[in-house]
Amino acid sequence: MDRGFFRSREFLVASLVGLLVVGGWAAALSYQAWQGPSLDRTSCDTEAFPGAAITPQVEESTTPAGLSTAQLEQRYVLPLGALQGGRADLCSEVGDLTITASPDDQIHLTVFTRATGPQADALLREARVEVAFTQENGLLHLASRQRQGLDAWGFMAFVSHGLEVEMVLQVPAAAGFNLSTRTDVGDVTLSDVTLGHLLVRTDVGDVTTRNVSLLGPTDVVTDVGTVSLDYPQVTGAIGVTTDVGEVRLLLPRDDRFGYHATLRTDVGSTTADLGPTSVHREEEDGASHRLEVRTANWESAPTKVPIVVVTDVGDITLATRNPT
Repeated sequence: MDRGFFRSREFLVASLVGLLVVGGWAAALSYQAWQGPSLDRTSCDTEAFPGAAITPQVEESTTPAGLSTAQLEQRYVLPLGALQGGRADLCSEVGDLTITASPDDQIHLTVFTRATGPQADALLREARVEVAFTQENGLLHLASRQRQGLDAWGFMAFVSHGLEVEMVLQVPAAAGFNLSTRTDVGDVTLSDVTLGHLLVRTDVGDVTTRNVSLLGPTDVVTDVGTVSLDYPQVTGAIGVTTDVGEVRLLLPRDDRFGYHATLRTDVGSTTADLGPTSVHREEEDGASHRLEVRTANWESAPTKVPIVVVTDVGDITLATRNPT
């Protein structure tokens, strides 16, 4: 056997990916405490949240989609006044999370639980997702969790037998509130809304934004997953940290915005296309790459956007585009 293979970039990538993926799944199932912007918690348990409980309008329906498929749809409606403090914190233990524009001036949360297999109806009953809301000093908490008595391992066993969970949060497009989200296992997708500060934390899952305008900073942390951020407007700092996963940023190319970016990956490549630059420094050490770039208009730009992206394993791509 060629011993040189064990010193190669390919062997290093494969080894790191294997170790970090295993570690990421272990972290996702261990439910360690996460320091959010305003609270410290170990699970999506709103009984532990301070503040008063909120009772939304609630509707439920179960739709058999076939002999071996069933779906439970839980619909919640909150008035816009629930966000009067301008801050929302959303926690989801297991399941994909989608945040998009509301069709009216209210807040809609829909939880879809889908099951397949000969015991689909029974699976829906056993793995029912609970949702709760509280409010404290203008901060709205929304949380979904597995039903009482069902631990993480038990829930993941249901998932392995054909259970899917998805949360869809619809908010007024121009609400501009500060949002923090946490998911243990699941993708996070945001589209067609304007937000203030954005904080996303996921153990295992992709993070994607499409046509999201930011009025404040962005902070994304994921253990295992791809991060793809597309901002037509951005006015605050951007920070992204991943253990395993590619990072792609697409930002507006406009004289109003100046960028100063630092990109670093231990195993992968770094690429930045920001137009004319006054600083462009590259460093390479084996499989590790570091890139620092600063746009030529940094000093004169009305809006300065510092960017820091760090990943252990994965490529980093930063680009700008002309406004449409």
